[in-house]
Amino acid sequence: MSVNPGVLFGSDPSSSGGAIPRTYYYNGYYPASSSNYWTNANTTYGDFTAVGTIPTITQAQANNFPSISNAASSLPGISFTANRTGTIEFTIFASVQMGVFGNAVNIRLIESNTSTVIGSMNCDTGQASMQSFGGFFSATNATAYNFKLQASVNTGTVYIGSSGSPTGTGSQLTFIMKYVS
Repeated sequence: MSVNPGVLFGSDPSSSGGAIPRTYYYNGYYPASSSNYWTNANTTYGDFTAVGTIPTITQAQANNFPSISNAASSLPGISFTANRTGTIEFTIFASVQMGVFGNAVNIRLIESNTSTVIGSMNCDTGQASMQSFGGFFSATNATAYNFKLQASVNTGTVYIGSSGSPTGTGSQLTFIMKYVS
């Protein structure tokens, strides 16, 4: 399953019958690839390892959000400097595959400069599947942030993307963010 990153946000109708775009949001994704992906075999939470050359995150939609770039060290994630103070809601879609059928994996989103955990998910699947989770983060204007996924797996390896994931126009990792306050 792939996420079509271009249709996740629309416009809010106004009382005058027109459309007013949402104020602060971002939707970006790492394109699906069978040769550029991330692996993790940690039994406690730890960073993923990049395999191949991780492409630049592709912006699908943005409005009033700062410039987004890949996370430091080719980790599955994003970096940016906040352009306002407020709470950001994150929604993450990740194409997850386990190396061992029925293996249990925990994946979390963490801001690496502050070690703040934004959200997490638990899954156990032997097939490539699109998993989603989310959370909230309190950002401060003009502060640089680096958000990354980490994982722990009871045995074997977990992949985000990989040769088992679909290729083409879908995504292996999608970040949707919006200021909610």
